[in-house]
Amino acid sequence: MAEQLGALIHERVEQEKTIKKAELRALQAQITPHFMYNTLETIVWLAEEGRNSEVVEMTMAFTGFLRISLSRGADYITVEREEQHVANYLQIQSVRYGSIMRYTIDIDPALHERYMLKIVLQPLVENAIYHGIKRRRGGQITVTGRRQAGGMYFAVEDNGMGMTPERLAEVRASLQNGAPLDPDGKGGYGLRNVEQRLRLYYGCGLTIESEYRH
Repeated sequence: MAEQLGALIHERVEQEKTIKKAELRALQAQITPHFMYNTLETIVWLAEEGRNSEVVEMTMAFTGFLRISLSRGADYITVEREEQHVANYLQIQSVRYGSIMRYTIDIDPALHERYMLKIVLQPLVENAIYHGIKRRRGGQITVTGRRQAGGMYFAVEDNGMGMTPERLAEVRASLQNGAPLDPDGKGGYGLRNVEQRLRLYYGCGLTIESEYRH
């Protein structure tokens, strides 16, 4: 009986994990439409302006972004493809934001063939744009990737306004307990989605640091 009970508990845990993965995939699908609409609108605007070379570049970046996002349903992709995914996203956003946004991607090529959970970096970059440099009307975003203690370390940084210590504590607490990041329940879905997926697949979440700048 003890063995049967243990097997049933294990089966139930695995079922709940599968359900949770499906829920998170659905949430992940819900966070991208606004970006897709904005990108298509920008491509149309560039075409109307006669900026054909930029139309081609942005369209290629967009199709590359979508191709890696789908990845034939795979949950894990190589670090190289994850880097390409975030590079495509930043290239698209740099057209939209122009000179107010600068970015650097510095991921160790030695990591390229290793596998990681897909679409981890892009939502963090999106958060850095909308809650970092956009509020300060410009700035720098840096994406880095390094080997660390037998594993991999990735960071997304921006030089935006940052968060007050109180707001930083709220964000950390919200990610821990799964509550909405904003009081009205809107926004922060990308950050929360990454946190939940990291915990589900790796057993650990994000580390968030911020320094408030007046």
